[in-house]
Amino acid sequence: MPEDNKQTLIKKKVKVTKVYDPKPTSRGGNAYNFMAVNEAGESHKYTAFSSTLAEVITEGAEFEVEYIEKVGEYQGEPTLSLNVRQIYIEGKPVRTAQKTGYRSYGESPEKILSIERQNTATNITQLRIAGVIDDKNPLYKKLLDWFSTRFDTPIPTATPKPEPKKTEVEKDTDDLWGDLEDTKQASKSNNVPEPEPKTEGTDLMNLEFANAGEFYTACFKHFKLTKSQADKEISMYDLTKPKQRNQAWQEIVSVYKK
Repeated sequence: MPEDNKQTLIKKKVKVTKVYDPKPTSRGGNAYNFMAVNEAGESHKYTAFSSTLAEVITEGAEFEVEYIEKVGEYQGEPTLSLNVRQIYIEGKPVRTAQKTGYRSYGESPEKILSIERQNTATNITQLRIAGVIDDKNPLYKKLLDWFSTRFDTPIPTATPKPEPKKTEVEKDTDDLWGDLEDTKQASKSNNVPEPEPKTEGTDLMNLEFANAGEFYTACFKHFKLTKSQADKEISMYDLTKPKQRNQAWQEIVSVYKK
């Protein structure tokens, strides 16, 4: 069945009735499935691909869910997937660029663990304030216990690692990039303009890319996202397929565009 590049976001208030165990996806992430009933009394199965969103998907939770309907086919029968892009609690988005911005190369495991704990503590606190969970919730009790011992716990420090010796191939690569940089600087001094990256059209949401390389280049150019950061947000898409590549870009824009 052909895919539709133009995706329409649907937003509805729902109450979670059942949460399933996470399922690994082909790109290394997880699919978080849950059942929820909307204000019209309709019960549907929803799927989120963000671990940040999964933190607030608990049985009995009520929030606004923003999703895309995806029609497919399985063994000759039509299927309908409701892929969650965002969750709002009291009008505020759960997944934001600020929460995912720390993911980058070079961060120590100690620093990543510290940030993840802080984000988790903030999310649990917001859920308690919003009334989504109560004082008897095991996560909230655990958070209070953690708070009581937090100031007595020493902060772990990163262990410096010696810089690895470069192989001959890596040295040659460095020399090559150095030559390219010298050429670029020479072009600037001779007033030769650098070519601009090619993009189709002027609407950021509807940019199209000839390959995955152009996709990742646009992610960094417009949102300063590394390949690793982008992959964690679009694990459900196959970037070798043009239409899924375009849908993945729309996913990135919907989250990070200010």
